[in-house]
Amino acid sequence: PQSSMDEDELLSTLKEWSSIETSLWNGDKQYSSGAIYHGGRDLIDLQNKVNGLFTISNPLHPTTFPFVRKMMSEIIGMTISYFNGSPYKQCGLITSGGTESICMAVRT
Repeated sequence: PQSSMDEDELLSTLKEWSSIETSLWNGDKQYSSGAIYHGGRDLIDLQNKVNGLFTISNPLHPTTFPFVRKMMSEIIGMTISYFNGSPYKQCGLITSGGTESICMAVRT
């Protein structure tokens, strides 16, 4: 922006943008196939609360953020079990999704 915004103006602008973007995938104006995956409003609300608790966490520093590593390990373990794998034979890692995930899959 040409000038700074106060908190209320910033949040108002971002809420407006979010509302416009939501209408571009939720069926109000159009449907977007393959771009949005979510489990409904309740899950989104829970994810926002959890994210707020761990916003500054950095999984690259497991001694400082041990519970982020614990959550990542549990997610990997659950994913291995979905495919009938063994945590003693398979491993995994967490990526931010999208292109990073594809690059890591090709790289490994």
